[in-house]
Amino acid sequence: MAFTRAPFRSESNRGSEGGWIIEDEEIPGACHITLEEDCIIAPYGMTCSVDGLLMHTTWAGDYQEAMEKYAGMKNDLRKCALTLDDEGFDGAAWCHEFVSQWL
Repeated sequence: MAFTRAPFRSESNRGSEGGWIIEDEEIPGACHITLEEDCIIAPYGMTCSVDGLLMHTTWAGDYQEAMEKYAGMKNDLRKCALTLDDEGFDGAAWCHEFVSQWL
């Protein structure tokens, strides 16, 4: 599964954290991630969701940190999307691990 640019979103829009959207991607029917710059409470914010399972926001103080977090979170979300429909997938455990890693 691969991320694609989310429909109907534009870098000229402000996101949920009050910043300018600079990245906005999704795996339709699975997950979504947005990177904002110049947020209300931090220079960068990353907000992501897994459909029906998780909504999480984390922050970064500079561009390099934001891009590293964004890439890592995106990779973890992609892996999650591949296993969401597996019978043995433990959503609660996955959420706990994800949130613990991406504070």
